[in-house]
Amino acid sequence: MVNMAGRSNFGGGLLKIQTYEVSELLCLYPKIFAFEDEAIFTSTAWEMLEPSDDRLVLDAIMFDALNLTQGERDGVYEAVVNLVESRLRKARSLKGKS
Repeated sequence: MVNMAGRSNFGGGLLKIQTYEVSELLCLYPKIFAFEDEAIFTSTAWEMLEPSDDRLVLDAIMFDALNLTQGERDGVYEAVVNLVESRLRKARSLKGKS
């Protein structure tokens, strides 16, 4: 949610959000989720472009809670990949310009 609400006033890289804006961020109520295996929260494999099995399980829990169709789930992954790749391209283009 911070990615949606944050402002990139600092050269397009750093996102800024004011403390008073945090209360306006959308947040999922955790009690609506049924976690059969809480060990997924201790995973350190959170690669965005190549998600681990733990990451896919957590994503499925969230998508189920949001009642997303398979097409909507695919759209989320496509959007995330595009965002990550865009940020990586931007970082590479700015490397060494400081």
